[in-house]
Amino acid sequence: MLDYTAGAVQRYGRSVPVMAEAAQMMRAAASVLESLRGVWEKEEAIVPVWDALSDVREAYRAVLMQDVTGEKTTMAADELSRLLALYAAFVACGVRKAMARGGGLCPTYFAYDVTAYTEDEAGLHPTAFAVRRMPDFLEGQVRYLRLNIPQEEKERLAQAVRGSRLYDGRLGMYKVNAALGEASYEIGRAHAFTPGWLENESVWLHMEYKYLLELLRSHQYAQFVEDFGRAAVPFLDSAVYGRSVLENSSFIASSANPDPLLHGKGFVARLSGSTAEFLSIWQIMLLGEQVFTVRNGELTFALSPLLPAYLTKGTETIEATLLGSTKVVYHITPGKRYIPGGYTAKELIICWRDGSTLTCATDAVTGDAARRIRGGEAVQIDLTLC
Repeated sequence: MLDYTAGAVQRYGRSVPVMAEAAQMMRAAASVLESLRGVWEKEEAIVPVWDALSDVREAYRAVLMQDVTGEKTTMAADELSRLLALYAAFVACGVRKAMARGGGLCPTYFAYDVTAYTEDEAGLHPTAFAVRRMPDFLEGQVRYLRLNIPQEEKERLAQAVRGSRLYDGRLGMYKVNAALGEASYEIGRAHAFTPGWLENESVWLHMEYKYLLELLRSHQYAQFVEDFGRAAVPFLDSAVYGRSVLENSSFIASSANPDPLLHGKGFVARLSGSTAEFLSIWQIMLLGEQVFTVRNGELTFALSPLLPAYLTKGTETIEATLLGSTKVVYHITPGKRYIPGGYTAKELIICWRDGSTLTCATDAVTGDAARRIRGGEAVQIDLTLC
């Protein structure tokens, strides 16, 4: 989020009106980070930074509790860029420190015990903490894959996840968390559930689909194809799943559950989060991550599907719908795997609503043709892959 916002500020160079109270808080936080940079960049504990930032946050909340003036402070693009870069550096430093404790995975939660404190008329003031890493959760891995980090780090993380307690090897699926037995009940209700059930070590479909989506977005195609073919609901055995494979579930009982008869069964029909993630996966697989881009100042339309062999088996065509009305038809070799970067386009045919056609020996069109497709003027697009 910081990288995205910083990029937008740099691209447009505009000043931004900000709620006066928020601007004051932002500047105060930046002042803390600048003055204590020599502390938080080190590997040891950064209690002074935590303490000072907590003071900033609490002062901001106190102001909001009293009143909000409604006044705005105009922050120049240069100032915003400086603040956002400072925030991003601080957060990235924290991520690196967390990863150093993760054993190859990205920790999602930590708990802290106060080991030393001072006391005065204002109360207790912690001066030292002992950190405890919580059991691993899949969410930390999802969020780490979204970061702007080198590709090899993302691939290394995915391999670590596959070899961790987050992976249910018997089902070929990913659990929402590792075993919670070593954690305190203070972490909340998840610990109260039977392992492999509800929010404790089950296959929480929404989070698993988030993870599969990030594998796809990070171009880890081989692992995505393998995992998707085993973990996605449409490929499950309905007799084991216990319901139609056209219907998502809230969670699937994992093999951590003490009742073997429940392993792989879906519970609680769900049409919210998991469906949203599945649609994103569908869009990238059938059309590509960015159908419209700007290349050399020109609007460009290009299709880059990902078609596993288990989807092309026994068929010479696969169809999708673009922008709600344009039919896209891929002409393929049955049983062949099509991975972006591993195939070429033999022919692209666009049929326009006025009855005319455009034929190209490429998978991309630019300029007016791209604008017409984006405007919904194409009835059908045929792409032959080889």
